[in-house]
Amino acid sequence: MTITGCDITHSDAEVIIPYIDDVSSSAYRRYKMLHDGITILSSSAYSPCFGTVVDVGRTVDGTYTVSILYNPNSVIRICNLETCNVKAGQDIPTNICIGSVKYNKLKVEHATTRKEGSSSVVRVDGNTYYKHDPTAIVSGFNKYIADGVLQDVPESVKLMLTNNRGTIDE
Repeated sequence: MTITGCDITHSDAEVIIPYIDDVSSSAYRRYKMLHDGITILSSSAYSPCFGTVVDVGRTVDGTYTVSILYNPNSVIRICNLETCNVKAGQDIPTNICIGSVKYNKLKVEHATTRKEGSSSVVRVDGNTYYKHDPTAIVSGFNKYIADGVLQDVPESVKLMLTNNRGTIDE
C-alpha cells in the first residue's frame, strides 16, 4: 500500500507494516504480530500540522520518539528517529523537519482520548491516550484544509483537526 502525498514524509510513502489490532485479521496472519501504528519507508519526518511537542523520549536502541499534541484530544507519535530536531514544550509549525529516520523505517502512531475502537493504551505527558489507525491522519491533514477552511472532513480525521484549525460544526 502507498500513501500518496504523505504529509509526514513529504513524498509518496510505502506502508511496510500496516496497523494491526486484530489477531484474526489477514495482516496479523501475514506479519505474525499486533502493530499499534503504521511503519512507512522514509528518510526524514516532518510535522504535518501545527502542534506542541509534549514529549521527546529515547528507546533502548537509542532512537527518539516524538509526541506532538495537535489538540487537547489527539497526539501523533513519530517513532524510530535517529536524530531529533525538536524539544519538549516547543510549538512547531507545519512542515518542520522533526528528524531523520533510522533504517528508513518510520513508525507513526495516532492516539486520542477516545477509548472505543482501540486495543492499545499509551501515557503521554501524564495523560492516557488510546491508539487508533493513523493511516487516514498521515494521508489527510493538509488535504482537508484549504485556505484555512476545513473541507469535507471524514469522521476518522475530525477528532484530530478539531480545535487545531477551528471548530468543526456538526
